[in-house]
Amino acid sequence: MIIAVTAAGAVPYYSNLTTIDMRGLNDKWIAKNGINIGTRPGHTKYTTSEYLIEQNVNIIVGSPNVMLILDLPIKDPNAYIALAGATLPVEAKVLEIPLNAHFKVLVLYIKQHQYIDQCIENLGLKTYSLYE
Repeated sequence: MIIAVTAAGAVPYYSNLTTIDMRGLNDKWIAKNGINIGTRPGHTKYTTSEYLIEQNVNIIVGSPNVMLILDLPIKDPNAYIALAGATLPVEAKVLEIPLNAHFKVLVLYIKQHQYIDQCIENLGLKTYSLYE
């Protein structure tokens, strides 16, 4: 499984998953070829959705989108990866991951993986199509 994040510190460390740093601090391709987004050191580049797809990313965490459990999901890919006109597969979904009884985090599930599908089913997690 591969995830993509913007906060590439604790999440990769504690998850022990292969992780792509969407800001390119730990990814040479993004650092050289990413989209220019600013001048602040460490925050000048950003990934493209095409690169994440090429790298077989399963879940895009991005900047974690924490919401109240009762809030409706955001079905705009740009809310997760901050790229205008992001091109994602038609099977991409919003995945709700409960944090506790009051809060959830929303992520993009863009490439199916048997283990993730099994977790969604076993835990009764909610998913929503981006394109309905």
